[in-house]
Amino acid sequence: MLLSFMILGLVAVVPVKGDVSGLSVNVGDYWTYNFSTLSGPLNLTGTLKLTILGAETINSHGASVDVYKVAGDGSGYATGGFVTGSWTISGTQFARRSDMAGVNGTLSITIQANGITATVVAASDMSPAQEQVTFPLYVGKTWTQTVTTNTDLTTTLTIPPNPPTTTTTSTSNTTTTTYAVIDNPVVKVEAGSFDAYEIRSSDRDSVSLSYYSPQVSAPVKSVSSNSTTGQVTTNMSLKEYSTFPYKTSYNLSGTSRLVYVQSDVSPSNFQQNATVVSFTLTGRDGTSGHVAVTLPFQLNTTDLKVYLDNQAVFPTISRTSNNYTISFSLAHYSSHTVAVSYASSVVQTPSQPQSSLTLYLILGGVAVAIIIILAGVLMLRRRGRTTPPSGSSQQPSPPSSAPQVEPQPAVSPATP
Repeated sequence: MLLSFMILGLVAVVPVKGDVSGLSVNVGDYWTYNFSTLSGPLNLTGTLKLTILGAETINSHGASVDVYKVAGDGSGYATGGFVTGSWTISGTQFARRSDMAGVNGTLSITIQANGITATVVAASDMSPAQEQVTFPLYVGKTWTQTVTTNTDLTTTLTIPPNPPTTTTTSTSNTTTTTYAVIDNPVVKVEAGSFDAYEIRSSDRDSVSLSYYSPQVSAPVKSVSSNSTTGQVTTNMSLKEYSTFPYKTSYNLSGTSRLVYVQSDVSPSNFQQNATVVSFTLTGRDGTSGHVAVTLPFQLNTTDLKVYLDNQAVFPTISRTSNNYTISFSLAHYSSHTVAVSYASSVVQTPSQPQSSLTLYLILGGVAVAIIIILAGVLMLRRRGRTTPPSGSSQQPSPPSSAPQVEPQPAVSPATP
């Protein structure tokens, strides 16, 4: 059985007439998931973080492909049968930039339990690139894809006092998977409540439900089961994220400076005066989200205050040599007015700028053969049980009511 971390599309999206289409992800985007998988008697639980490291061009099957390099890192506990221990995982995958389809990657997983250490390094190549999400998304859409995955496995088993033993194997597997978008629910996980598309996929071995949310440009939850027994084998749910599908810029009246609004729903009704900018965010009822507003450092932002529907909020404020970024969360959407107030005088850029805040996150994919677990369990049963191994910010104190923004002529978004 395959231990899968699911190569799921990471795509920032724009809803149009109930559909989801378009892409926009960034280097630095990351997602952290609560993770569990069951294989035979062994249960692995922990967290998995997926991050876009960079953009480059690689050769795949004789063609140049523009890709993102995606890192996967995780750790947790391994339990079951006579086994008590820990696991770690790390690796990278290349995902096609146009649609985040998986091209190839390498993953290393290590399990330590009962004095035994087992490590598998899996290098996989997909032909064609594996598309887990195709756009546009809408309830009722179906599609099918056949992918051949070639995998080279290197397994190292260490059973003291004996020296490590290493074996290598190669496999080729062709799988046809069918997909159907069956619902558009609000899904609640640790990271919040999100507007999602429920996608059912099935092949000869498994059935999966993935809940892809345009608010986070990735699945917020996925559950895989054995197609024969119905037993749940893998479960992932979003714990943390920082991606912003919507990135809009506005000109400050009478200047060449820009205000940037990053959010998970489209901003509208942007207004400004000498000391306040405001805008409206409208999302699906029952969902949550987050917002980041970036102001030019030349504004006198020593007295920054933020209001949500005329109520003061306590944001996180970070700065670079050029900008301030104000970030805060929304517990629930409907329609909200955000106002940011600041002083109007111009100040000089400090000569010793503070470090910038890293923004954003994503989802990549990796797969590792369960051969490591099967081999490991056979050896582990021979041992007794053991105990598992064990930018600058400021918090403003805003007043209780928001300043009013005098109506100004309509401001069109600037070209990003």
